[in-house]
Amino acid sequence: MILPDANLLICAHNKDFEQHEKAFNWWKDCLDKSREIAIPWTVSLAFLRIATSREMLTTPLSVEQTLEIIDYWLDQPHIHIPYPTTRHFSIFKNLIIHAAVAGNITTDTHLAALAIEHNFTIYSNGADFSRFRALKWKKPLM
Repeated sequence: MILPDANLLICAHNKDFEQHEKAFNWWKDCLDKSREIAIPWTVSLAFLRIATSREMLTTPLSVEQTLEIIDYWLDQPHIHIPYPTTRHFSIFKNLIIHAAVAGNITTDTHLAALAIEHNFTIYSNGADFSRFRALKWKKPLM
């Protein structure tokens, strides 16, 4: 099962990014093939926060557009919202300690812990997930 990072979804929905077309085609393929997809609330909230930000994007989406996109995702039968289990904090804590991270990487660490506990593969455009050895992750735009 795939767990997309918010940065990849933002790139797929915003034409300002150099890799927009590649990200859009990858995401469309995931949706069209009904691949099992996990979208945690953390990812949806980050998508909403960044995709609508005039400070971060040249051409942000409107709040209405962004909410429609998230609604569409959550209406798909092959997309679900994963939740932490009772093991989550233990996995999270071990990742923080072993990768010697916190601060800006805290949310990525939470996503990594969620993926590890549910045996998901994280798909991301960034390299921060390379810090976590136990994590399965891919960079689909490379």
